[in-house]
Amino acid sequence: NAFYLLERAPGVSVEEVQKATEGTLIVEGEIPEMRI
Repeated sequence: NAFYLLERAPGVSVEEVQKATEGTLIVEGEIPEMRI
């Protein structure tokens, strides 16, 4: 099983998400920032 990164929180980089995720994280292409 793996996690697909589809969007990220404002101000959070893809690298920060990768470091904070213990499971397998799949990152494909540009990851947009969430609109809140």
